[in-house]
Amino acid sequence: VSSHNHKLKSRQIEILQEVLEVDSKKAKEILKGAKGDVAAAIISTKYQMPLNLAQDYLRELGGDLNAVLRLFRNRKKKK
Repeated sequence: VSSHNHKLKSRQIEILQEVLEVDSKKAKEILKGAKGDVAAAIISTKYQMPLNLAQDYLRELGGDLNAVLRLFRNRKKKK
């Protein structure tokens, strides 16, 4: 693994730790389960949905993670 790839993976793990408030071990598991797709990992974990559904939401909203998060926050407010 090149140092660039190692650096990228480390950053992905840090992001998952910060956003999902999990430890490094859990973040690595989540990232592996999401096949390296950080945005889908965040959505699927945060909203407890299958990875493919999280990826569908991302595709539908042009890959914009913030748009997906806003969508779910707005849905939550309406309940």
